[in-house]
Amino acid sequence: MNKKKRLVDYRRKDFGTPELRQKRRANATDEPLDLCLKYKLIESVQHKAGMRLRWLRTLRMGTPRIRAYDYSDLGGIYPPRHTDQKMLTNMTIAYSESIRELKNVHAYQVVVNVCIHNIPPKYLSKPLLADRALDLKILRMGLNSLAYHYGYIDQDYSKTHTTARILPLAMIGQRFDS
Repeated sequence: MNKKKRLVDYRRKDFGTPELRQKRRANATDEPLDLCLKYKLIESVQHKAGMRLRWLRTLRMGTPRIRAYDYSDLGGIYPPRHTDQKMLTNMTIAYSESIRELKNVHAYQVVVNVCIHNIPPKYLSKPLLADRALDLKILRMGLNSLAYHYGYIDQDYSKTHTTARILPLAMIGQRFDS
């Protein structure tokens, strides 16, 4: 009981720097994939599939951010020797299969932009118009394909869950960031 109470108190208290607390209050630290889940544009299994794709990419190529290397270090930019090469090989194969799956359903660019490169889609900051609804449908289709590929869902999932379908016409013109 005490553990749970402490955990709830911990979540209410933000222990970050003042600048980070200000960014969190303004929702500036949320990533596009997390915002899509927050606004219920995608479901949790789709979010999980997108996070796994990012994780596989990070294992294979590192983070897609600018970073500095210390070349004076004896290890240089190479991975440490204690890294399990067999596991990295398997993860590289899994990442390649995931990318192939996305290209097969023609959702590669949309999913990679949102999940890996954190490029916010237009429908998160502007009213959802019909052309932007197509991007959302492609994102959902690609994430469903990945979730099926990873074994999170079965093949009939898109027929029974509403977010796998195109948005109803009543939602076109709404904003999701308010």
